[in-house]
Amino acid sequence: RQKMLAGLCELKDKAPSLEFELLPSPSPIQAVIVPGNERCISICNYLRNSGKLDVYPIRSPTVAKGKERIRIILHSHNDEKEVHYLVESL
Repeated sequence: RQKMLAGLCELKDKAPSLEFELLPSPSPIQAVIVPGNERCISICNYLRNSGKLDVYPIRSPTVAKGKERIRIILHSHNDEKEVHYLVESL
């Protein structure tokens, strides 16, 4: 649990440097706004295929058009390198 919380803190600390908006959430489930269904799916697939990242596209019409997002779930098995990779990839 400590490891997961450390990853969550790192993600939130790096959020201001992201191209995309990280939505506020106190839980290990985070969301990053990635406008456009195709772009959201493309980035999500890239992240999922690159390693142990648990990410899912949340697309329009489930959310408002232009507010599509990637749902990120941080786990205790995610290490610092994986969280850093996630931040760098976004």
